[in-house]
Amino acid sequence: MPARGLAWRLLAGLPLPWPICGALAGEPLAPAVMDAPASVALLSSSRAASMLVELRVNGKWLDGVHRLERLPDGRMALVEEAWTAARLRTPSEAFELPDGLLGHALEAVPDLAYRIDVASLTLSIQAPPRAFDLTRRAVAPPAPHREPMPAPAGAYLNYDVVSSHVAGASPAHAALLEAVGFRGAGLLTSGVVVRERPVRTDTTWTYRLANSMQALQVGDAIAAPGAWSRPVRYGGLRWARDYSLAPGFIAYPRPTLSGSAALPSTLDVLADSVRVPSGQPVPPGPFELTDIPVVSGAGELNLVVRDLRGVQTVVSQRHYVSPRLLSAGRTDQAFDLGWLRAHYGFRSNDYRDGFAAGTVRHGLTDRHTLEGRLEWQSSRQAAGLEWSTLLGTLAAARLAAAASVTEGTVGTRGLIGLERVSRAGMASLQWDGFSAGYRPLAWRPEEALARERVQGAASWALSAWPGATVGASVVRQTARDRPTLAFAGIHVGLPVRGRGWLSLHAGRSRLLREDWRAGIGLSMP
Repeated sequence: MPARGLAWRLLAGLPLPWPICGALAGEPLAPAVMDAPASVALLSSSRAASMLVELRVNGKWLDGVHRLERLPDGRMALVEEAWTAARLRTPSEAFELPDGLLGHALEAVPDLAYRIDVASLTLSIQAPPRAFDLTRRAVAPPAPHREPMPAPAGAYLNYDVVSSHVAGASPAHAALLEAVGFRGAGLLTSGVVVRERPVRTDTTWTYRLANSMQALQVGDAIAAPGAWSRPVRYGGLRWARDYSLAPGFIAYPRPTLSGSAALPSTLDVLADSVRVPSGQPVPPGPFELTDIPVVSGAGELNLVVRDLRGVQTVVSQRHYVSPRLLSAGRTDQAFDLGWLRAHYGFRSNDYRDGFAAGTVRHGLTDRHTLEGRLEWQSSRQAAGLEWSTLLGTLAAARLAAAASVTEGTVGTRGLIGLERVSRAGMASLQWDGFSAGYRPLAWRPEEALARERVQGAASWALSAWPGATVGASVVRQTARDRPTLAFAGIHVGLPVRGRGWLSLHAGRSRLLREDWRAGIGLSMP
């Protein structure tokens, strides 16, 4: 470190307090803790003693020359600009220096020690990590949103043709056709199913606003069911958020890692033993890593902290990520207005009762998301809420309640659900309860009125056969005017030579009064 303190003193034209510095030369000062409330002390220029120093914090030199001020009570203060450069947390007490600038006493920081070297006019500070401001780094920040190029005019045709032959019966043939035309931000689709005669399926014009990730649909659409309702087909208008318009955008919260470093360090992250591209350099002090790219479900993060001496520290942290949640402050919405559609796939234009529905979801925090939904029909109105949250790092939970009024009859519905996903597999369990007066959206008199529904599913990865899975599912629904429905099934999926997929399944339904059914399927690209 070259000794150029005298040159700095002459350039600044400030008096150098040699008696004071001589007394402090080479001597560390004991830190002082200030418990007084925030205040500003005015110092007279006759008692002020200033010097310009080069500043080293926890072994790292800072750029430039900084002003050090001796206060009347003997404490040493740095001007606010130097305080910010050193990234020290700002204490509550501030002092107005003779030239009007604000400064803070070094003794106000707990456990901070400093040393003044008169020969080279340097100030060396040694502070614990908690004395510094928080450093926040994004491991995989969202890509900047770019305006997509307008699509040129074009069109294409989708088709799906099926022919089946059963012994003792006439052959059956069918085709599903969909024509798509596009230009700029507009997209027009129209489909038809052909069996004995052609029947129109959907005709929709979609206008996409990529900048705001929203889309307007005019024509046939499917209403978003929200947390507790059910999807319905209708013709009309739909305005909704569409995250697919921004590829790579992630709406749900990703895990955050935090820690502290006493020296300048480099951070590396391993997600489930797989290294995440990071190599983030951080200065001394507390730090926080955000936007860590991980797959949804339960997992473990390992943070490797390597300081400038080569000393390595590993911090482990479990996490749970659920796509059911929204990041804090993010809002999602969908609004539907039109006429409900009946006999889809059998009649081209059977539109009936008018309806309107709106769903809004908002991320209260990264761990809590609230959803509200309203539904309106001339003979039925409904409203409900859902709360989604994380149970620590174990699972995601949801709780919903709704009420409907149908021609003066009030009914309620409740829902409780749990879901856990991990590298080993997944498991889910959900209970729904319905009062006698509850009617779902687009309910028809011929439909069964459910009383209670319990459904669960689980699947596991087979370690002995990479890529293979085995699972089971159960559903039991009791109705007020129909027999109880109960179903149980198991399934096994096996990869075949790395390209194909072999599936085996078996199940039994109580409602159909049948014995176990089993099937096997093979698909090859």
